[in-house]
Amino acid sequence: MVRVWQLRGSRKSLRDDVHFNDDDETPMTAEDVKFTLDMAMDNMVASVLKGYVGTTVLDDYTIEIETESYNNEFIQSLSSVPLSIQSKKAYESGMEDPYYIGTGPYKFDEWVEGEYCRLKKVDDYWGNDLPADDNLAPGVVDTIEFKPYIEASSRVMALQAGEIDVCVNPPINELQYLEDDDRL
Repeated sequence: MVRVWQLRGSRKSLRDDVHFNDDDETPMTAEDVKFTLDMAMDNMVASVLKGYVGTTVLDDYTIEIETESYNNEFIQSLSSVPLSIQSKKAYESGMEDPYYIGTGPYKFDEWVEGEYCRLKKVDDYWGNDLPADDNLAPGVVDTIEFKPYIEASSRVMALQAGEIDVCVNPPINELQYLEDDDRL
């Protein structure tokens, strides 16, 4: 989401074409970045921001992050999932589950506990028309469902039956059978 990064002074210029996947297509601004970092300091992910002092909003799309000293891990932490930029507007609105609002090619659709969590493709995703060099890709399929399969053998059978497209952590003793299966 950063367009220009100056290490000296830790000034960041954000993309001005990014919007959240809410009904209003709210622009993602420097206020959202500051809000996210400040909020992170008050919860369990604060440890990944070791050395963080604060963020100054210079304009709608420019921030300056102050740290105690240079820290490679801090820079890497800024792009980690726990620090995904949150919509300040969503939190301030009092909506239920404001953390479901994001800026990616998919948005939250439905979660049925113990059965699935479904994401839907964002048709007007802001990154759809970006050049491939920007390393951002539009959604490929219309929906993605995550289904919990507690038993590893159940995951393997679902994969072999074509019920699922991806099987996470198949049992090691099943790997050879999966590799030999021409349907996979």
